[in-house]
This record gives sequence, C-alpha cells and structure tokens, in this order.
Amino acid sequence: MTNHEHSTKNKSPLKFFIPVLLLVLIATSCNLPLGDTGNTPATEPVQAEEKDLPDSPAPPANTAPPDTLAPTPSPTATIEPTVTATSTPTPYVMVSGNTNCRYGPGSVYDWLHTYLAGDQALLVGKSADEAFWYTSDQNGILPDCWLWGKYATPVGDTALLPVFTPPPTPTPRPDFAVSYEGSDCGAGSCWLWFKIDNTGSIKWESVLVYAKNIVTSDVSVNVSNTFLAGIAGSDIAYIPAGDTGYTHSERLLNPSGNTIDVFVIACEKDDLTEICQARHLTVNP
Repeated sequence: MTNHEHSTKNKSPLKFFIPVLLLVLIATSCNLPLGDTGNTPATEPVQAEEKDLPDSPAPPANTAPPDTLAPTPSPTATIEPTVTATSTPTPYVMVSGNTNCRYGPGSVYDWLHTYLAGDQALLVGKSADEAFWYTSDQNGILPDCWLWGKYATPVGDTALLPVFTPPPTPTPRPDFAVSYEGSDCGAGSCWLWFKIDNTGSIKWESVLVYAKNIVTSDVSVNVSNTFLAGIAGSDIAYIPAGDTGYTHSERLLNPSGNTIDVFVIACEKDDLTEICQARHLTVNP
C-alpha cells in the first residue's frame, strides 16, 4: 500500500456529515412562517332567504261522469212531387224570298251571306222596331247576322227576344258597276239600256246618262230621280246597297253600227246631289 492510499482511509466521517446537515437546515428554514397573521375565522355561507312559494293546486274533486246523451232523432225527409220543366221552343224565321243577311240591320252594312226562299234560321235577337231579326244558322255553319224582316216571317214567341244594339254604321263606301244591256230602236232612233249594280254601301237615288255618237256627233242626256226594276220595268225610287237597277239614255238618231261614248253618273240623293260617282264605257249598238 502506498502512502497516498493510507492517508485517504484515515480521513474523518464528519467531513462529509457537516455539509449534509447544513443543507437539511437550509431546506427546513424555507417552510417556516414569516410572521403571525392571526387566526381568521372561516367565512360561513349566507343562507338564502326563504321565499313564499305558491301553493300547489288542490287535487281536483271527484267529478261524476257525464250522463250518456240520448241520440237526436234525424228529421224525416218529406217527399216532394217531381216538377217537370216545360221547355219553350226557340223561335225561328221562315224565309219566303232570297234575302241578304248582313253585319248590321240595314243595307249600309257589309253582306255576310244570303238566305234563300224556304230557308229557316233561329232567332237570337231583334231590332227595337222589329224590322230586322238577328239570326243564327240552324246548322252552326254560317255566321250570325241581321236579316231584313220583309221576307222573314217569325214563328214562335218573340216577345222575350233581347233587343240588340246595332254595330256602328260603317263609313260610306260608294261604288257601282255599269254594263250595256242593249238598245230599243224605232223610227230611226234608239234608247240604250244600262244595268247598274250597287257594289258600295250607300244607295243611289238619281242618275245621269250622257251618250254621244262619235260618228254623227249626236248627243243625248237623260237625268232621272228614279230607276227601273228591269228593262222597260216599273220605277224604283233608288238602288239599295247590294242591289241592282236599270236606266237608259234618251233617244239617239241612227246609232246602229256607230261607236257611242257613254258616261253614267249615279248620285246618293235626288237631283244629282251629295255623293256622286261616274263610269265611262263605249258601246256599239
């Protein structure tokens, strides 16, 4: 064994104990109270004030069950006698002569179609004076229209038919066509006959026929407030819209084989007044 080893074994154990003891004392002193703070009594919780609570509802008294209601007797139905409705036949018209049926009650209105003699039409309404009937086609094909009552005889009760208000009168539309229908000659002179078809919406009441022989310069003028129902027929006061009338020139000397220049003027009123229109044609009798 060396001297160094010998000296280590002979060291005192207090050399190690004292530092340990100091450490224990220091650690213990950290837990000591710094001063006396006095005894503080523990705070008791404040008891909540007692509130008045509502009383609980009393239990319901024993209720006797309701009596069973007796059933209400049902009313006995009274058998009423059956009433049979009586239907009123729809009135109609019998047409005795070919008659134009128009958009309104009068010849100033546009033509829609024509009922022929023997036709029938249902009555839907009437004019206030019952001079015109508002009709409906029995087959539902032709449009409803106003029929003049002159050739239309009503059948059935027309008293309950409504009075219809006519549509507005259309703006007058004068028009006519003229055609040469031949001559009536005798004693070296001739009348020239003309047919006038009123294709407008107004009636014609007066007429002037001016005829000039281009070869001989012979001139004739005829002014009239009437027309004729046919060549050499009876007089008619005017030509209604959609209808036909006849007129003629005054006599011309020896017109046969010559060219005749003709003007026909038709007017709405007598004496060639109001609306007038003229047509020109050339004929060779």
